[in-house]
Amino acid sequence: MDPTKVSTSKLQFQLYVKLLYLSISLDS
Repeated sequence: MDPTKVSTSKLQFQLYVKLLYLSISLDS
């Protein structure tokens, strides 16, 4: 497994969670 790919997917996941959280908080 390539460590750079792992860290990139981690960052993308965090970004996705942030956007999801933002949309939820804006919705309510």
